[in-house]
Amino acid sequence: MLEQCPYCLGRVLPQSDGGCPSCQMQMTGDAVKNATMLAVRFPMAGKMPCMCVGCGRNTSRRQLFVETLADEASELPGCLGAFSTMLLYMVFGATKVSERKIRVKVPVCDECAHRRAVPPWKVESQEGTMLFLCHERFRKHLPRQAGGS
Repeated sequence: MLEQCPYCLGRVLPQSDGGCPSCQMQMTGDAVKNATMLAVRFPMAGKMPCMCVGCGRNTSRRQLFVETLADEASELPGCLGAFSTMLLYMVFGATKVSERKIRVKVPVCDECAHRRAVPPWKVESQEGTMLFLCHERFRKHLPRQAGGS
């Protein structure tokens, strides 16, 4: 049966040793119970706790993270991508099919922001979301569906 990994939030069939085949982390037992940093998907539904995702301390500060997604033509393999880009330029006078940005405001305290301790862990371009490794205290204060639990 497929389960959701608490680290990468992937829906996977756990390996025989309880590990996630995607991120190789232990999905069961004391390893998960004692983990201090687990994945959380942003943006999220519901009210976000006023605490830092990196250390779990109270903060009202929000940090904006912006990821620009590559245009669709450049994601095509090899010469096909180059050809489609050239064709778009010749026909439409443009080199980009589209450009999307994912913008997420995440609570980050001054200290974690200064240390740059909270970069996005993974960008999910299809869903328009970002995954961050968040402190357990932050995750415990999330609405049930928001943390991927």
